[in-house]
Amino acid sequence: MFQYGVTYDCLDSRLTFFEIYAGTLNGIVGEFGDGGAILSYVLTNMGTHKVGSTRKKNNIGFYEGKIYVDDKEETIDDIVRNSWYIGYDIYGFRKPLRSKTINEQIKCGLRITRCDLNVDAIKNMFEISGVGSSIQKVGVERWKASIAIGFAYSKKIFCFPWMNSKDIELLEEQMTKSIKVLIENNCIVVLPTTKEENITKLSEKNNIVNVSYNEQYGTVSPRF
Repeated sequence: MFQYGVTYDCLDSRLTFFEIYAGTLNGIVGEFGDGGAILSYVLTNMGTHKVGSTRKKNNIGFYEGKIYVDDKEETIDDIVRNSWYIGYDIYGFRKPLRSKTINEQIKCGLRITRCDLNVDAIKNMFEISGVGSSIQKVGVERWKASIAIGFAYSKKIFCFPWMNSKDIELLEEQMTKSIKVLIENNCIVVLPTTKEENITKLSEKNNIVNVSYNEQYGTVSPRF
């Protein structure tokens, strides 16, 4: 399950623009392949893509739309610097010989960002226990542990991988609690999934974006 979220997806010709709000769970609703998964990838610059015989190290070069924050156009690089892909840690897809523990990564993030919180406060906020292990070894806690690490690094945009109804049913309790903390701290939460009810049951503060295929629309331009 640790490589869950590695997907092939496309978000083009779906809609002219859509709006994503801070302090809100933004549900990107559509079938798998409608573009929700790649939106999380692009906003967080995750993964690699093969182009001919070479591999691109990021998704930034593949994004052709425009992004507006408070009606001011921003670059995808600006967004990536403030974003976090939920389920992974500071290493992303890389596999270093010696990974820092969750505790060490949280400490590092708090130190770099000069945050007033400490590790215990972060642990309590997200109700995580296995901080002495790497994120690969904490089972289903890796989702909230990942969010805790991103939070310690003062990220403001948190993107889930594409999740189906069964995924959300299994993780509903911890997702609800973690999303609540992020919303209370005015973060942007992006969750691509199949059904609107998957979003509404996780938070009352939600925004639904339907990305079902429609040939009449043009390049996507998110607004924050």
